[in-house]
Amino acid sequence: MLFMVSHDLKTPLNVILGVAEALQDTLRAQADLKDRDEVAEGLDTIVAMGGDMARLIDGLLSSARIESGKERLEFTEVTDLAGILGTITGVFQREARRRRIDLRLRLAAPLPTVHWDICRIQYHVLNNILSNALKYTPDGGTVELRAQGDQERVVIEIADNGPGIPREERAKVFHRFERLGVQAERAYQSSGLGLYNANLLARQHGGAIRIGDGLDGRGVTFSVELPVVAEAAAGD
Repeated sequence: MLFMVSHDLKTPLNVILGVAEALQDTLRAQADLKDRDEVAEGLDTIVAMGGDMARLIDGLLSSARIESGKERLEFTEVTDLAGILGTITGVFQREARRRRIDLRLRLAAPLPTVHWDICRIQYHVLNNILSNALKYTPDGGTVELRAQGDQERVVIEIADNGPGIPREERAKVFHRFERLGVQAERAYQSSGLGLYNANLLARQHGGAIRIGDGLDGRGVTFSVELPVVAEAAAGD
């Protein structure tokens, strides 16, 4: 039922976003339009909120597929994990530079060859955590992506010096739709699905995601710990 409802919601939402974006294009061409700023602000709000809804629906769909066992992982051999982590960091460098955030990549060489569903680890786990780290780190702050590994496991850490999450609240960020305390909610607002799905995928790989203290005693560090060979968890 959750899958069906989430899927059905995407069609009208895509129409709303399509119309709003078309109106934005029209507005940009009408420099002398009366009440232009007010209309532009309204359209920006529609697009922003529609985007949030689209991400929430995608999260619901992913949750439903993972929990039902329909999200089949595709494990492949990855020989250049360092290169992939470099690519991930590069994708977010523009946003980091715009906000004067020092986004660092620190790898302990050499990283081992791994057997993962690298697409899902990249897009649903690492991108999700790194995006959150940049979102909640103040302008001028620091975010680090670190990785080290041996013949049995790899640990990928994303650390920041943002507002952080109180220790007693940290486990809740992995629960679907869990409401955080007021202090944590102000520092770390989310849909309640991104990290939930990331943790599900890490567990399907036979690993886990843990939260620790961040840089310089501030912020948080998300540690993604995965076995080098995740085949044993493929049917989980």
